[in-house]
Amino acid sequence: MARSRGKSAKMGKKSRARRSKGENFFEMAEIRAMRGEYDEAMKLYSKALEAFEEESNLKGKAATYYEMAYIYVIKGDYDKAVKFYSKALKMFKEIDDTQGIAAINHELGYIHFLKGEYDRAMRRYKKSLKLKEKINDIQGIAATYYAMANVHAMRKKYAYALMLCTQALEMFREAGDIHGMASALVMFGQMTMEVGKKSEGLTYIMQGFVILKKLGAVDAIDALVTLKIAISKVSESDYQKALSMVSEGDRRIVEEALRG
Repeated sequence: MARSRGKSAKMGKKSRARRSKGENFFEMAEIRAMRGEYDEAMKLYSKALEAFEEESNLKGKAATYYEMAYIYVIKGDYDKAVKFYSKALKMFKEIDDTQGIAAINHELGYIHFLKGEYDRAMRRYKKSLKLKEKINDIQGIAATYYAMANVHAMRKKYAYALMLCTQALEMFREAGDIHGMASALVMFGQMTMEVGKKSEGLTYIMQGFVILKKLGAVDAIDALVTLKIAISKVSESDYQKALSMVSEGDRRIVEEALRG
């Protein structure tokens, strides 16, 4: 299933003229990471760390360790990821950054999820959720509900997953997070299919996929795979019914993607 990180522990945006040396390296690293150029991103994050050290910018260092840890997660090196998240967590605690602490608890929960340690994942997610509720981080709360829904889905507790996914979807909408909303729609569709509503669930998956496709999101590829698997599980009549529930323009996007 797609992943949503929600609001992260990143640096606040500043105009180029006001950015420090560390912030400039950090931004360049972010751009490389978004392009999937992870080795180059890590080199730039390392330079950002050195600069933040010189500038005595503890939040900058914490945010940089956070992003480096995420790259290690992507590479499947969970031990290094935990090591870097732990460094960031210590720093966020030093500066009493609740959002940063919440974000790291969420990410540590995700590592447990990837390792199949679902009880430990839920404990971390609940810690993250409590902190996010404290600061009214709507987007972050949505991301954690979405993550908890994933855990229930893996345990085949589809009713619980559907309930949490519904809450995530509503909050992503409230926060104006279109990408998060699209990811939640895909999972909402999967869970709806699992409780027996085949054509309705397939429609939600189509809607989520189309939004991700329009956004040019990398995870549109994963959503297309999910869509193809979902189609393989329904009858032709259910497929046609689902298609009839989306707009003509969206229907063309779906059909072109399936032919491609």
